[in-house]
Amino acid sequence: MIEISKNLKLLVRKNWQLGDIQMLGVKIGDSYESIDRSLVSEGNRLNLYFEAKKKESELSLVDKLDGVIEHGGWIRIGNSCGYRIESGLVVQFSITNIKSLGIKKETQIVKLCGNPDEKNEFVRHGKPAETEYYYANNKFLLVWSNPFNKLLSINIGERITR
Repeated sequence: MIEISKNLKLLVRKNWQLGDIQMLGVKIGDSYESIDRSLVSEGNRLNLYFEAKKKESELSLVDKLDGVIEHGGWIRIGNSCGYRIESGLVVQFSITNIKSLGIKKETQIVKLCGNPDEKNEFVRHGKPAETEYYYANNKFLLVWSNPFNKLLSINIGERITR
């Protein structure tokens, strides 16, 4: 079993399956109950509109987590990782503490990981925003921020579109 919170470079290897990895002891497909609640810092539902988000910000962490478990969303662990929950199961990991990969320029993504199976570029206010690099074999997505010129996150799991 590969604990990816300790060694992200293993992600760019060519020969692993989702069942081979875990993050902080949790595997994709595990129940939300396998997440250590004492480590949780935030919970965000996916299907909220602006007014609902404003009201949600006033909720306790326990109530936010209950909303994520019931409706789907992200459970965050500190500022470094998170779990996407759907139907009570962990379906994706997100890692934002990714300095260990050493990617400082967008061109390094392809050098380190190879050509992506899918590349999507997003624009906001007429300017480049994020670029997503999806690798189907290992089921991970790298998100590059054009305005900040840095790698934002790695999402691991089955491809989930925006």
